[in-house]
Amino acid sequence: SNWSFIPLEEFVNQRSAWPTDKTAEIVVYCGSGHRSTMAMTMLWSYGYINVLSLKGGFAAWTDAGYPVGAYVAP
Repeated sequence: SNWSFIPLEEFVNQRSAWPTDKTAEIVVYCGSGHRSTMAMTMLWSYGYINVLSLKGGFAAWTDAGYPVGAYVAP
């Protein structure tokens, strides 16, 4: 798995960090699910076909009790 953390404000400007395979499985998330829905729509507009947005965002994930790990930048 490859992980990229890109703020929505920089999302399109950092297209070089997007997968080159437009069929790659992509899941986007944010705090509440609003910005990730916008990112998902942007990816669709660039031809990506296998994109999902985490419903309810990170808050819903943690509220449901799912595990959370620490991200360590490379």
